[in-house]
Amino acid sequence: MTRFILLTFGFLGWAWYEMSGGAGFEAGTPLEPVASLEEDRLPEVARAETGAADLTSVAQTRAKPAIAPVPKLDITLVAAKPVELPSAAPVRAVDVAAAPVVSDAAPVVPALESLPDLRLVTGSRVNMRNGPGTGFSVVSRLVRGDKVEVLADPGQGWVKLKVVETNRIGWMSDDFLRVAVN
Repeated sequence: MTRFILLTFGFLGWAWYEMSGGAGFEAGTPLEPVASLEEDRLPEVARAETGAADLTSVAQTRAKPAIAPVPKLDITLVAAKPVELPSAAPVRAVDVAAAPVVSDAAPVVPALESLPDLRLVTGSRVNMRNGPGTGFSVVSRLVRGDKVEVLADPGQGWVKLKVVETNRIGWMSDDFLRVAVN
């Protein structure tokens, strides 16, 4: 370990020597002059004797280059109007599925049953907490392979979940979860 440290300091010293000019370095060599910032500065006060022509010439020489306008996208938003169906008796397309009843009221869309967001714990021992953060108390400990259902995922690294086996609810870091494949 000591050799490594000495070798590192030796390398850093050699790099410093080379970057500062190496053998060709001459003390007192003047640096290249930097362009003056005064050239870019506009006059702060104009004298009363200065004519308007002088000011316009200064303004023209110091004008900033024009920036090309950004082209705008032509987007048309379309909204679909509800189609009125003729008031006729509903027709069955298939014996098993029933056609919706036609009425003047807004159409009723059947609610889709959402599947639970099931995930597996990937850590060997993971704390399930009372809230989204390590400052909250530990409610339970989960082990690798425990199946949980995600109840809320606010997107801040912590998810509210329910353990499938015990129905216990708590919070856990989403780093220790992966989607359960069934």
